Amino acid sequence: MVPPDGSKTVQGYELQLGVNNLAHHLFTTLLTPTLKATAQVAPRDTVRVVWVSSSAADTAPNPAIDFSNINYQREEGLWAKYMRSKAGNVIQAAEYARRTEGSGILSLSLNPGNFVTNLQNNMPKWQLAMFKLIAHPPKNGAYTELFAGLHPSITEKDNGSWVSPFGKKEAARKDLVEPDLGRKYWEWCETQVRPYM
Repeated sequence: MVPPDGSKTVQGYELQLGVNNLAHHLFTTLLTPTLKATAQVAPRDTVRVVWVSSSAADTAPNPAIDFSNINYQREEGLWAKYMRSKAGNVIQAAEYARRTEGSGILSLSLNPGNFVTNLQNNMPKWQLAMFKLIAHPPKNGAYTELFAGLHPSITEKDNGSWVSPFGKKEAARKDLVEPDLGRKYWEWCETQVRPYM
């Protein structure tokens, strides 16, 4: 979350794009055959992929993905990069749900909530002080993830949906679940991770 300016992955991607989107994409792609096989024998609606996003996805610029500047050849602010990466998680969750429809896999994105952790280490002190006013204790940090991953009220009708703290099913920002954007972003991610498959 807002790493030092100029941070990159070993592969040369802006750090938040690489960690929050491309790494998740690669990991999920590699797990998909196992997830599909598991869904054939597991109880209905129990095989799930949970894409951890953030409330920042709601405030990402529109369009959320700037394909002409996707790896930030032109500089954008650190917060804009974070927001775009978290919007990317929502896009990925919705597109994965479309691509695996009928397989028994459920794909959800979520906002875990705001928590004071070491993720804010690089935040300016004034921002950290403001953040602490709206933050919850870290011990509450897993509630939304556990709900999305395990709660029996999540069913196939929720596939591709958004979960907010602390276990509320809600609609995601409309443009982030749009099929054309999802397809285009998914294909871009596929191209980027192909060398590691």
